[in-house]
Amino acid sequence: MNGSDPSVPSSTDTGAGRRLPPVPGGSLRSLRNDGFRRYFLGQLASMCGSWAQTVAMAWLVLDLTGSGTKVGTLAAVQFTPVVLLSAWAGALADRFDERRSVLVVQTLLGIQATALAVLVLSGTVEVWMLYGLALVQGVGLAFDTPTRQSLVGRIVGNEDLHNALSLNAGLVQVARVVGPALAGVLIETTGIGVCFVINAASYAVVALAVFRIHAPRRQRLAAGAPRARVLDGVGLVWRTPELRNVLALALVNGLVTVNFTVGLPVLVRDQHGDKAGLFGFLLAVNGLGALLGAALSAARTVPTKGLLFGCYVALTAALGTIGASANVVALVAAMAIAGISGLTLGVTLNAAMQLGAPPAFRGRVIGLYFMVVFGSNVVGGPAIGGAAQAWGAATAFGASAVLVGATALVLTAGWRGRLSEPIVRVSA
Repeated sequence: MNGSDPSVPSSTDTGAGRRLPPVPGGSLRSLRNDGFRRYFLGQLASMCGSWAQTVAMAWLVLDLTGSGTKVGTLAAVQFTPVVLLSAWAGALADRFDERRSVLVVQTLLGIQATALAVLVLSGTVEVWMLYGLALVQGVGLAFDTPTRQSLVGRIVGNEDLHNALSLNAGLVQVARVVGPALAGVLIETTGIGVCFVINAASYAVVALAVFRIHAPRRQRLAAGAPRARVLDGVGLVWRTPELRNVLALALVNGLVTVNFTVGLPVLVRDQHGDKAGLFGFLLAVNGLGALLGAALSAARTVPTKGLLFGCYVALTAALGTIGASANVVALVAAMAIAGISGLTLGVTLNAAMQLGAPPAFRGRVIGLYFMVVFGSNVVGGPAIGGAAQAWGAATAFGASAVLVGATALVLTAGWRGRLSEPIVRVSA
């Protein structure tokens, strides 16, 4: 198993301008690690089940109320706790053993899914119950994300972290296809309640996989006031220019990159005759591009300045092309490039934040990272959708391209040295 005692300097420690040595094994090398392989297979079951439940809950709210606004409210209820609690959850990840914490959170999420299944199958479910259980799920996700990400780093070590995060990102793309498709088939054939039963069962699979993982020990955060622990993490990021810049880039990533497809329906309507089939096809192309981006990113050992800069150049060009082009072929190509570069960008920023954080602070840094990403995602979606509706999709996409390109230039202007250098100094 990869990983080392944090009290002993590792041969892979790097300073400014030095890189981790190449690790053989190709794009799937993290799966050679027994612990990560168990984690990966458990996450495959969990993510597919979670996506199936997400689709089923949205469909159920629409069926009960007939209101699209209330479907949107469901999403807001679920993700608000993630924005508000991620930093605190990161402090807890540094304080307690990640493996045990993941087991606790997965058990609670499994109970939530079981309650949904019972309510739906018994015919007693009401909308307020769905909102309440969505809030519980959001709280669980807030604590689950930084804890799981911190556990991955402890399982695979710094050498394979970028690879492991890339494989996990690819897994998300697969689950985004399999989960909703599974939900659609189940809703039509067996009833909506089965979606919740399957999701509840998937948490048992994750718990079993995590229970069998043995990860190396690391230094734990001493007991103290939660607020002080969180502020210590914020202070670390603020005092470290590399981490501060990466977090600023993550802010723009959450505002624009994650949300650019929000303006796509308006673009298709205005420039291509309101073709729903084209809209669905473009989303599929973007998803396939993201999956390819995950595969390409997995071949990397450590996030470099050149990789990050290349992602921004490609993404800026893709967003500009999407907004400006009325040619379907160019649009499809740009959507694929946006998928590749956007996914690679997200993985690169995530890996840079984790690798640049001392092990004792990694949970808090992860929590801050996801608080920024999810928070800006919540703001960026309505902003881009509103801009596309008010000023036209071409203007919204053009503004997004300018924002992405300008931010990359400003924040990378102070870089010195070769583009092959790491974005951050790797902490071990």
